[in-house]
Order: sequence, then structure tokens, then C-alpha cells
Amino acid sequence: MGVLVYALNASGLAAAGSSQHDTLSNLYQLALLDRSTSMRQMIGELAMAKKLTYRETSDKYGALIATARKDVSLASYQAVDDFETQTMRQANALMARLQTPCSPPSVQKATSTHSPQSVSFNSSWS
Repeated sequence: MGVLVYALNASGLAAAGSSQHDTLSNLYQLALLDRSTSMRQMIGELAMAKKLTYRETSDKYGALIATARKDVSLASYQAVDDFETQTMRQANALMARLQTPCSPPSVQKATSTHSPQSVSFNSSWS
């Protein structure tokens, strides 16, 4: 997508209706479709983790995509990119928390003679 940003910025998309404008517009719209599937999956994962509201977030993202597909410009690209960056930062923060090691509860053999295979759990998490 970096090349597309350069093309949007450097050429100003040329004159509307030119072959350069049409080619860049088509490439941009294909890139948006390709990216939106993965982003919607990430939005869904964050919603299942209760980090955001799926419908609200998905609708906002859909509106940004629709606007960007109609208005092929650097500003619309940046709006979509900013939203995606914010969403991915939220996902990365969640992954970091999930990967942080935590101390499991202590497992100690019970001293009861009635059930030699029973265990007791220390319920304090450190």
C-alpha cells in the first residue's frame, strides 16, 4: 500500500477520467476489499474478547471503506489507515496481555486418607 500512497500523493490522481486515475482507483478499491475482510475478522475477535462493540465498530469501518471507495484520495486513505492502525494497536495490546505469563494456582496433594488422588488448589493468583 505504500506505493499506492505515493501514487495518490505524487500524481494527485491526475485528471478525473484519465487512464491513470482509473487504474489507481481500481487498484485502490481492490486493496480496500482485500484489507477489509481481515479487519472485520479482527474486529470480530476483539468483540468476542469484549474489547469493543462489533456492530458499532464494523459499521464505522464500513462507512470509512464506502467513503474511500467513492472518494479515492489521500485523505480517505488516511482515514481508513488510521482506523485500521487503531484497531490493530488494540489487538496487539490484547495479545500482549494474553501472552504475559501468570502464576498458575499451586497444586498440592491433599492429606486426606479417604481420597488419595484428590488435590487442593490454592485460589490465590499472584
